[in-house]
Amino acid sequence: MRYVRIPFFVAAMLFATISFAAETEATSANPELEASAKEWLVKLFEASKKVNGPEQKAARAHIENSLDWDEVARTCLGDAEWKKQAGKNRTEFRNLLKEVIVRTAFTRMDKFWDGATYAWEKATIEGKRVTLRTKFSLKEDSYLLDYYMEKSKSGWHITDLAFEDLRYSVNISEQLNSYLKEKNFGNLLTNLRKKRDGLIGGKKG
Repeated sequence: MRYVRIPFFVAAMLFATISFAAETEATSANPELEASAKEWLVKLFEASKKVNGPEQKAARAHIENSLDWDEVARTCLGDAEWKKQAGKNRTEFRNLLKEVIVRTAFTRMDKFWDGATYAWEKATIEGKRVTLRTKFSLKEDSYLLDYYMEKSKSGWHITDLAFEDLRYSVNISEQLNSYLKEKNFGNLLTNLRKKRDGLIGGKKG
């Protein structure tokens, strides 16, 4: 499988200046749940416009809280490797992955998505899980992004994303599994710490 060398979730979760395009028709077995998911995602888009402005603290917290980081970490690492690790290793991996993702993302999104438009393409619903396929247009280019979302008592959360049908969790998991065939989990944590510290030292994010 080909690898997508785009920072995880950067090109899919977080947006800066996004305007509405006309919505295409989408059918759903639960139109109220679909509408709720879309409304929540639009608010997330709006928050992303403010991540590097005067309201950045609240905006960044909004975005960080929009992902189910436990699920993201487990899915990216893979069930087999996740089960092998002690609780403290899982927690550190989750926290480091989150820091690297959000610090990388916040440095780029307000420039990367300037002038983009989007339209809903399709909604797929299974219980409390909704996948929203969204078509983005940026200058002369366009692409499809799928948002995998789940609603719990605490509200909506993003659990995964797909770029042109390639799921980010699968892409990241394959890279991590390849790395762990040659290095151990301790090395992985060390590299993530270095990446995190480099982002902090460079005052990025």
